[in-house]
Amino acid sequence: MEQNQNKIPLWIAIFININVIVGAAFFLGAAEVSQKSGMLGPISWMIWGLIIFPIVLAFAKLSNFYPEAGGIYIYPKKELGDFWGFVAGWGYFIATISGNAIIMHKFAIRFSELFFPTFIKNLDPNCLIFDFLLITFFSLFNLANINFLENVQIIFTILKSIPLFFVVISGFYLFNLNNITSAPLNYHGFFESIPLVIFAYMGFEVCCAITHQIKDGEKNASKAILISFGLIMAIYAILQFFLLAIHGSQTTFPFLEIFPKLTNNQTIITIGNIIIDSAIMSSFLAGYYGLFYGNNWVLYALAKEKSLPFNKQLTKLNIYKTPWICVILQGLLTFGFLLITQDTLYLISMSDFAIIIAYILGSISFVAILLRTKNTKNLILGILAILSCSYFMYICIKELAESGFQYLIPFLIILGFGLLLNKMKRK
Repeated sequence: MEQNQNKIPLWIAIFININVIVGAAFFLGAAEVSQKSGMLGPISWMIWGLIIFPIVLAFAKLSNFYPEAGGIYIYPKKELGDFWGFVAGWGYFIATISGNAIIMHKFAIRFSELFFPTFIKNLDPNCLIFDFLLITFFSLFNLANINFLENVQIIFTILKSIPLFFVVISGFYLFNLNNITSAPLNYHGFFESIPLVIFAYMGFEVCCAITHQIKDGEKNASKAILISFGLIMAIYAILQFFLLAIHGSQTTFPFLEIFPKLTNNQTIITIGNIIIDSAIMSSFLAGYYGLFYGNNWVLYALAKEKSLPFNKQLTKLNIYKTPWICVILQGLLTFGFLLITQDTLYLISMSDFAIIIAYILGSISFVAILLRTKNTKNLILGILAILSCSYFMYICIKELAESGFQYLIPFLIILGFGLLLNKMKRK
């Protein structure tokens, strides 16, 4: 029992996964999914979720095989060797920082526009000072104990639930079957919505990085991954259905366009939309916090396996068993990324490409385990996971071909620098 005293329970692990996944990508992408897919919008979340599911299931099983810190790095390291393990781990670490940087920056901009438009614009037009304060604040959060983490996750889950319940409850009053039946059956748009949907499902692997921090992580990490992913698929499909029933397929800000349909009172509309907007913005912070927490343990695992210089310093834990130097370093790097660029395409392209590489290497590692243990029953699952990853890589490369491959240059430079450090350390 003592081993579990400073670990998070299963339900908190589920909250962490949900808070990481359900965030800006869904709240900002729901309108575009409606516009592109029309009547197929709700179905798209289910179908593309099922296509991602082999990867999710493979990673859930990997967490059973290797219930260690930094799982997404450990899996390929153990099965494919040090080089591929480092590519997956270091790439994922950088990808998460890149994704987190843009999440925090978007939050800072939206928050300042909503509450302090003139003050922030004059004092900090690029929101970099505000970014720094927020990143510092959340870095301090990550230095706290497990009980603090649990309480923060509960708060974020409650805040995030406000717009979700609001849509469902309002849907019963504003439900219009004609909005659904008149929506176009857009098969071409259904496939165009793939990048939006895929990005909204990313983050399910966070529990792999913190398996050792979950009570009975050998079995509960996989449960947290599967339960949270199943719930999220249902949440996305139900919300998209209600948004379609309320607005039809033509909507720009679906969550903020509901109050004007419920009342003509401008005071209620203004206050109500501020509450909804604030709750949606909290999802940015929830995702940031969960990803930041998991990513600390990826860096910790890289250092523990002596894959980086200064491994003794990076593996130091504070009184709450948190790798505090990893926390500080990650915070500094997140702000450093924003000092270099606030370009969304640069940061998102780095994040998506590197995470998909980590998914591919993890899926190949799963197949390697099956072959090594002669477990042919799950071999089809492993092959499906690799095929799903390959398809997502194709989508990612297609998007880069349209936007420009130059957006990958920063990631390739940082990856190369990490590989050089790793080689020097090995020597």
